Amino acid sequence: MIVVGLAASPMVSASSADDAMSQLNAIMADDAKRQASYEAGHERIRFCGYCHGEDGNSKREYIPNLAAQHPLYLFNQFEKFRDGTR
Repeated sequence: MIVVGLAASPMVSASSADDAMSQLNAIMADDAKRQASYEAGHERIRFCGYCHGEDGNSKREYIPNLAAQHPLYLFNQFEKFRDGTR
C-alpha cells in the first residue's frame, strides 16, 4: 500500500496516517481480525450504500463517491464515525 502524499492532505495528519496504518497492519496480520473486519464492513455496506452506492460510486451528483478515496483516508473517517468524533 502506498501512502505517499497522504500526510500532506489537510484532512489527514502524518501521525493520524501512521496510527491508521498501524491499525490496518494489525488487522491484516491477524486472520480472525481480518475476517471480522471484512464481515463488519460488509454489514455496513448496506447502510452506506443507500447513499454512496454499494460499490462506492454514488448515482447522485450531490453525494460524494467513496470509491475514489484513499483507503487510509476512509479508514480514518470510519474510525471517527466509530468513536463519535464525526
